[in-house]
Amino acid sequence: MNASFNIVRLNYDNPFHTKGIVGLLAEYAGDPAIGSPGLAEEAKGRLIDEMAKRPGVVALLAVDGSSHSQGQVVGAAICVESFSTFAAKSVLNIHDIMVSKAFRGRGVGKLLIEAVEQLAIETDCAKITLEVYENNRVARGLYEASGFGSLEAKAGLGQTYFLTKPIR
Repeated sequence: MNASFNIVRLNYDNPFHTKGIVGLLAEYAGDPAIGSPGLAEEAKGRLIDEMAKRPGVVALLAVDGSSHSQGQVVGAAICVESFSTFAAKSVLNIHDIMVSKAFRGRGVGKLLIEAVEQLAIETDCAKITLEVYENNRVARGLYEASGFGSLEAKAGLGQTYFLTKPIR
């Protein structure tokens, strides 16, 4: 039987949504494909309140409507708005995108990417950005099939790097 997945915007007042996304993030943070140490209990406890305080953070949830009356959160895309000075428009960054292991290979990731693209169109964004590890071939395949590509180096400028500096 094919499952029916619905994409909905995270409602911070809906415990089904908030519990679902925290659980999904905990699963995702423990995935060896992303090289994360996991989601700390302290972060789990603050996550929803901190996300809700930031109007530029938008989370889209994939809900499996065939599971039971309330459904099950099986995927999510957490996006953060930034700004392109060259385009003078918003940029939507997919900060995290995840599908629960039991639901991978069923088109959930594709639905989430399509929903993010629709959101970017509706909010007149210049582009959508994301980061992915070179060896995460499954995710890279999805992104490339969805129209994402690496930054082309300008003649003589070399490769573009994504750098990070932890504060604490």
